[in-house]
Amino acid sequence: MYGSTTVPYWYSDAKGPDGKWLVLLHGLGVDSSVWEPFLEELISRYNVVLLDLPGHGDNRSPFSLDSAAKQVITIMAQRNIGVITVVGHCIGGCVAQAFASTYSEHCRELILIDTFPLGGEQYHYASFKWLSAVSPLMIAVPSPVFSGVLTGLFSAGSTGRHALYPQIRQQKVSPVFKVFKKTMQAMSKLPTPVYYFPAHYLVGSRDHLIPIKKWNQQAAKLHDGTYTVLKGCGHYSVTDDPARVLTEILRFLP
Repeated sequence: MYGSTTVPYWYSDAKGPDGKWLVLLHGLGVDSSVWEPFLEELISRYNVVLLDLPGHGDNRSPFSLDSAAKQVITIMAQRNIGVITVVGHCIGGCVAQAFASTYSEHCRELILIDTFPLGGEQYHYASFKWLSAVSPLMIAVPSPVFSGVLTGLFSAGSTGRHALYPQIRQQKVSPVFKVFKKTMQAMSKLPTPVYYFPAHYLVGSRDHLIPIKKWNQQAAKLHDGTYTVLKGCGHYSVTDDPARVLTEILRFLP
């Protein structure tokens, strides 16, 4: 079913008022439809919310970690949801962490997939200052070329690339690149949070986007969480091997 706040979203409350709620947050350059292969199994077990993050899909609002986290809490208020498990991929994982830090009383658990751990002073996001220099060039690149570059960078195999390219191709180049730039700038200024609930970190073995495996492993140790490497997956494990990712999500959830 579709709900309406200032942000369009989709939800299933088939498990009723006593069912546990999951919120699924997609990654950079795609939209909430990337979760479609997961839905049949998840909605048979849980209540679920999907939304397009700012600057993606049908969500035309300006992106920031804070504004995206506020959109989640607004949806929760409309649906009278008290506590959620947040599953976030890539920058969706960044939003999940921002939500958990700001609205910790509403968060039961975090499942973070191929994401960037919060805490700029520990993970050195200041190294992304080069984004300011290359932004004008990347925004000027024709959309098919930009989409192909991102697909090749993010996916580990032909199956994942075939699933991911149409997703990225639908997005507008300028907003997507600006979202990534804003996210990295924000991450470099945020302190490392303290979580009082489980946090699980999943990273593709072939994810070579910055030292992401090292940083997620450090974060798992810091937060007394779990760290799992998804063999053969790139940065977009949700399209490289959705069945494996689904298995891991269900392993963490009661």
